[in-house]
Amino acid sequence: MKNPKYQVDQIILINNISWRIAGYSFRFGKEWQYTLQYEKTDGTFKTMYLNEKAIDEIHTVHIDD
Repeated sequence: MKNPKYQVDQIILINNISWRIAGYSFRFGKEWQYTLQYEKTDGTFKTMYLNEKAIDEIHTVHIDD
């Protein structure tokens, strides 16, 4: 198992929204799946789950703290 490419609290810009990597897990014994979240203006969170390949394909800008 290789190390995950993206780390917790890393920010990924997708469609002009800053998504935070909230967590990750090794799924099906072969791929990293990431939990991405962003906080909406009302204080609730929007969550999506993507594998590493999907993130590589769709994100355009990588922001480091």
